[in-house]
Amino acid sequence: MPVIGAGLDVRAWRRRLLSLRDQVRTAAATADSEAGLITATVGGRGQLLDLRLDPRIYRVSDSTRLATEITATVREAIDQVRAQIAADLQHALPEGRPRS
Repeated sequence: MPVIGAGLDVRAWRRRLLSLRDQVRTAAATADSEAGLITATVGGRGQLLDLRLDPRIYRVSDSTRLATEITATVREAIDQVRAQIAADLQHALPEGRPRS
């Protein structure tokens, strides 16, 4: 059987890759705004899955600030899911391979 890297056969490598693909598909991260009034959940591809706004957020009528806070919260969730996927990728590398 063909071998890749440090003794990892092709079938095992394929299983790892398919598992990693599934992890990315199902990965999700949730972030809250500083004040806790905005909650954003994103998927493994950075897509917005859910956005929750606490009704108290409407007490301030500054739409620019609201948009900025929503954007920052979504970006934080994206950063979290990217870090999660990067950790999964590092773990999926065969032993003995350089890790960045």
